[in-house]
Amino acid sequence: GLPVMTVDELLKTTDGDEKVWNLYAQGFVQGLNQCEQPKSAQRVMRYKPKNIAELSLFVAAIRPGFKSMLETFISRTPFAYNIKSLDELLQTKEIPDSFLAYDEQVLSILISAGIPASDAYICLKGIKKKKYDKVEAYKDRFKEGFSQHLIKDEGASKIEADKTVDSIWKIIESSASYLFNASHSLCVACDSLYVAWLKAYYPYELYTTMLKIWDEKKNTDKISAIISEMKRY
Repeated sequence: GLPVMTVDELLKTTDGDEKVWNLYAQGFVQGLNQCEQPKSAQRVMRYKPKNIAELSLFVAAIRPGFKSMLETFISRTPFAYNIKSLDELLQTKEIPDSFLAYDEQVLSILISAGIPASDAYICLKGIKKKKYDKVEAYKDRFKEGFSQHLIKDEGASKIEADKTVDSIWKIIESSASYLFNASHSLCVACDSLYVAWLKAYYPYELYTTMLKIWDEKKNTDKISAIISEMKRY
């Protein structure tokens, strides 16, 4: 008896809906994908995502590879590399910070240097698999292409451009091995958000369904956790 909706419908329905998003802030996260474990619950309560872009980034940020930036992200501390060309590629209206968390962001940086998308993908895979011998050729192409971009479009000197490009490449190499896939993060976030919406508007039906599922799996710990939250909620 639970309603089903498309992703577009879900995002439109939940946009700005405090009743739904407050579930994350208040820790009512049983059944909410990526948020149920105690540490994840504590983190999502601190971060308090307010839209799908933030929730998607949260999914990526709690991966092990983002560990060095996790506290900055969770605490909503402003962050930028202070490299204009890089910050502009990473920052968006929804996420105004320069968090490098997705494979697709690296691809956009490589493509901006004039590397074709297909080659950029090969380069990214080479970095992720630590096959640096295959990456070396793309490294040179990136440095040349991005350096020309800085000189032509931003009026940088050759020395400034080379220094900036070296810094960006080091950031790519150190981050790319551990990045998450944005499309996967979005799918997981939508799954989490759909259950949050059901919990906000169909709580009895949702809790009944969850209890049936975990009863069939004979998971008494999960059943206890759901009942405990259900009573509070």
